Amino acid sequence: METLKMYVSLMLLVLGVSGGDTAVVCSPHPSDVVFILDSSSSIWPKEFVRQLEFVENVTKTFDIGLRENQTRVGIITYSHKLQIALFLKDSRNKSDVISAIRGVPHLTGGTSTAKALWAVKSRMLLRENGGRDDVKKTVVVITDGMSHNSNATKMAAEGLKDLGVTIFAVGVGKDAQETELQNIASDPVEDHVFQVPCFQSLKTIQERLSIQACSDSLVPEESPQSDSNGVLDGCGGKPADVYFLLDSSSSIRQSDNIKQLEFVKDVVTMFDIGENKTRIGISTFSHKYHQEFNFQSYYNKDDLLRAIDKVSYLRGGTDTASALRHIRREVFTPNVSRGNVARILVVITDGYSRSPRSTAAEAALLHQMGVNVFAVGVTQDVDIKELEQIASQPMEDVQSFMFNVSNFDALKTIKNVLAIRTCHVVDFESACQKGDDTDVIFLLDVSSLGSTLSYSITDRINSAISNSRVKTEVHYGIMVSNCPDTEDKQLSSLETVTELAPRRSRFAGLVKKARLTGFSLQNGARPTARRVLFTFIDSELSPEAEIEIEMARDIGIDFIFAIVDDVIDTARVEPYVTGERQILKYDTRQSGKFEQVLGGMLCDGM
Repeated sequence: METLKMYVSLMLLVLGVSGGDTAVVCSPHPSDVVFILDSSSSIWPKEFVRQLEFVENVTKTFDIGLRENQTRVGIITYSHKLQIALFLKDSRNKSDVISAIRGVPHLTGGTSTAKALWAVKSRMLLRENGGRDDVKKTVVVITDGMSHNSNATKMAAEGLKDLGVTIFAVGVGKDAQETELQNIASDPVEDHVFQVPCFQSLKTIQERLSIQACSDSLVPEESPQSDSNGVLDGCGGKPADVYFLLDSSSSIRQSDNIKQLEFVKDVVTMFDIGENKTRIGISTFSHKYHQEFNFQSYYNKDDLLRAIDKVSYLRGGTDTASALRHIRREVFTPNVSRGNVARILVVITDGYSRSPRSTAAEAALLHQMGVNVFAVGVTQDVDIKELEQIASQPMEDVQSFMFNVSNFDALKTIKNVLAIRTCHVVDFESACQKGDDTDVIFLLDVSSLGSTLSYSITDRINSAISNSRVKTEVHYGIMVSNCPDTEDKQLSSLETVTELAPRRSRFAGLVKKARLTGFSLQNGARPTARRVLFTFIDSELSPEAEIEIEMARDIGIDFIFAIVDDVIDTARVEPYVTGERQILKYDTRQSGKFEQVLGGMLCDGM
């Protein structure tokens, strides 16, 4: 049931919580939530700020206020001394709580964790300080080291648990003692202990902590059901090709490799395995690459699990780029992977790759192919930046495709969330099987953008279209002010509409031409299809352009604006769209993300 509750919570998070204050997870089920923050001298000021940012992001998932059906937040900081930065009674609204978090001082000193835990019971949860008897009570303890007195810390934590308080323990860095974290946390410890290698990595667990903290508050009737084998309905009935790329270098001990394989088995168990359902493949890599089995090898779950137990242990260096290249060339190809299902790669690694630049390039090519890549980093030796480059980058947040845990034992703390996020990808890809008729014209003012950038844009549009696997009736065309052999690009089912003189015509003229003739029947448009003009702009809109846009909208043409390299303020085009999803960024320095965003829009029929 916990996994099912987490699934509901994740669905709410995906709708807008991650990285922003746009949705609420725990409403309308109230809680009293207290954060205990390590403020000792072992934490550098910059790291202390990251700790506060983590707390702020988790707090944004709560419906905060003093009404009985809202969540109240309290904050305690500690070193060898103690300070209550926010009582529960003072969390009048989310803005007040966020302001209080940002103003929390760095105390410096020792690490008296027990004193902070006792303060929750003796001061924070008192009725006069805002504590309530009839709501769920949650405490989140963050620490980067051993407390002054482990026995006293354990006793203080047990005193809170006896009151029905749920405690999460978050350990940061190598000095955080796993035994003490387990003594602090509620049972089962695998759901309530989090370990990350550094404060920068806190952001990789904020969503999971939010899910766990809220899961007990969700209404059971809203939860999806699983079958008798524990398969999540969110992806159990929908096909996918899921491939695991496992680090098998010498830095991973054989005992840790076994834990890695157990993790893979735990995740795989949640899928509905079959020839026409979810198919699994696995490769290992070190300085060399070895495919253990492919998508066609096992359609029976028991046989698959036995095969995972036999995966080889290679030893050697860490050539991640070469392994990703093999995956691109040999796994996600038309004759091996199905083109009409979600294609997912899970990469697990415990260190730096030999060539970070090549690794990033190979990952970007996989992203452009439409492969959804999850990156799992194990130990503090992992390069966070490299993980971010390996991971897919959805519109909302790269963190939803990236994990970082402190050791191989901690992999078990992310198995449920990885499976759920994978199911979300499967569910999203399945949505691409239906939609309304849409005609799309991509509009490029080559005289402003330049021929080089225009060629690059058309290449990336082609990449998004060819890999989006859309089964809706979406037809594409292109309109340019100076056509750079566009017809040779094989872009669309619509013909290239027109060419305009490069020096006399600009953006306004293109919009006018699209309005008058672009969506005409003789150019391949359909009378009942929705009409979308997808424009790329790298300069401010002229008054003439704004008038043309308004006239086009008046006759039912919808606009999507791709802002090139943030050269203009997106607020300038907001009046001409119906939602923020119709404004996106085109970054000339970063490939992959634009293709994914555009692919998602094509999936929805724009």
